Amino acid sequence: MAADVVYKRRKVLVDAPPPVRMELPTTWADNDLLISPQTKSTVFGNVSALRLGRDQIIAPAAPVYLRCGAHFGANWGFGFRHIWVEHFSHVQDRDEAAHQISAFVAQLMKKDTPIHYDQDSQEEGRTKATALRVLVGLAVIEYLPMECLWSVVTAYRGRNTKGPAVGSLV
Repeated sequence: MAADVVYKRRKVLVDAPPPVRMELPTTWADNDLLISPQTKSTVFGNVSALRLGRDQIIAPAAPVYLRCGAHFGANWGFGFRHIWVEHFSHVQDRDEAAHQISAFVAQLMKKDTPIHYDQDSQEEGRTKATALRVLVGLAVIEYLPMECLWSVVTAYRGRNTKGPAVGSLV
């Protein structure tokens, strides 16, 4: 039997293909993009237009990206580096952390995941929202209007989100 077959209680459940590993550069810039294991591209998902009521559009529809990012301190940073330090610090190897975090974010960015918006916690000139999958965790994403995209700020296992659902991933 092949070594890539998964067994449980002596029954073959699925043929598990070997994991696809992305080629990682030796050095990363803050704006470098990670690849989603789900889509095999740099796009982790697409957010529908977010609306408060019928008339107020919070942000237009746009793709979601996971950047290499930066970590500046406790609860301060964005992207892969920030998520690694704050929520995946148990993973020592950078490449392994990149694979685990990409897979985790991809799980959160699945179709029909609701997007919540807390109008009271917005900073001046910034639009942040939360993608919540109850059994997986949540990702805070920020809309960058100059680039017409959403960027993952952080992601972790948790369920606390504020504000109404104002859209979803499509």
